[in-house]
Amino acid sequence: YKPWLTWIWLVKALAVIVVNSYFICVWLIERPRYYHSFWDRNKYDQDNIFLLAGVGLTIVEFFIMINYCCVPGVFTYR
Repeated sequence: YKPWLTWIWLVKALAVIVVNSYFICVWLIERPRYYHSFWDRNKYDQDNIFLLAGVGLTIVEFFIMINYCCVPGVFTYR
């Protein structure tokens, strides 16, 4: 049993969630500034796909973190 390995995976998962959340928030904040001058339906749909993919990947990473890092860590903590 190596507790440092569990902590490294937990920190990695948290870092991925933080980075994904940061880029999603920055994109949502900057999006209204640039869309008034060149609104295109195809770009709008593509941006929504990227946004939903980012949110989906963040949620998946959160559940992976819970299932593989937090739950086993609780049962193996001494």
